[in-house]
Amino acid sequence: MIKVFFLKTLTMAIVMFLITEVTSAASFDCSRSQTFVEKTICSVPELSYLDELMANNYWAMRGANIGDGAMDDLMSTQREWLATRDQCENVDCLLDQYLQRIEQICMYPVIKGVFPDCREAY
Repeated sequence: MIKVFFLKTLTMAIVMFLITEVTSAASFDCSRSQTFVEKTICSVPELSYLDELMANNYWAMRGANIGDGAMDDLMSTQREWLATRDQCENVDCLLDQYLQRIEQICMYPVIKGVFPDCREAY
């Protein structure tokens, strides 16, 4: 009896952990999503993963020594990319936007120090 209870409890804990991990993977609070793009990112696990990956890579490059000009470019192209991404009307468009941006972010040259641990999408 105790063994069955333990297994059910363990199974439920694992399921809850997995659900929490999927819903909290996006780089923003999904409970506050309002736009089509935000809601889609939160509801499609692959997009949620890519959003988190892109954000991690972006902040890694922001912390790297890439020079003032490159840093300005990184930040301005991020704003432009967000505006373009927000015009997407379907999942395929969002996937394409994320894959392109992840690659672009990781191409900035580091002037001095260690190149950040930029992660590839796949």
